[in-house]
Amino acid sequence: GRYPLRKCKQMRLIPDHTQILKEGEAFIAVGYPNGKTDQRNVEKYDYIVTLRSPAYFGGDLLKLKLVNKRTLRSRCVDLEKSKGVPSVNKICSLYDGPYNDPFRFFDGLHTGLVINSRGERSAADMMSGGDYDGDEAWVCWDKQICRLVQDHPAQDTSTNEFVVKKSHHEKVLASRVSLKQRAEFALHYRYHQTQLGKLSTALDSANGSVWSR
Repeated sequence: GRYPLRKCKQMRLIPDHTQILKEGEAFIAVGYPNGKTDQRNVEKYDYIVTLRSPAYFGGDLLKLKLVNKRTLRSRCVDLEKSKGVPSVNKICSLYDGPYNDPFRFFDGLHTGLVINSRGERSAADMMSGGDYDGDEAWVCWDKQICRLVQDHPAQDTSTNEFVVKKSHHEKVLASRVSLKQRAEFALHYRYHQTQLGKLSTALDSANGSVWSR
């Protein structure tokens, strides 16, 4: 079931290639299909909680410090003064505009959750092993909800206890499947997922898209 809440949105995970964000920090851009934005109101908040589905452990729910555009602009200016323009250019990409200003990346973003790229482990990976190939996460900046969430270490799922080994029966069945059968299964799965996506979009539209508000 779904529980519609205000001050939350489903967002795509985006890595901070500029490395302006520090470890444990995040930036969110809140835009809507109709072109409207709620950025000014969002930047009044200090923290967000974010969760990627499916979630298995308590540590999959992350609490990150929210950084606003004013702070980002100040950091970019300080970086340029302390290290010079050449150093700033190294952290920019062709998406940052002709002036190689890392702030343009944040200022021009319409919708998305930008996560810091510092530290030993990605914040996306902490959320049930997520990555940046199109994964989305639920993001909430409601003060009451954020206040109730306490920091909890993310579960390390790279250890042997989380490795699921196939039984002898499964290995035998896998060896009997032909390449044609695997291709047919993949095509059927893709078609099934496409139909589910269309159905979900149609239901959201019929219900007034309350989940994304």
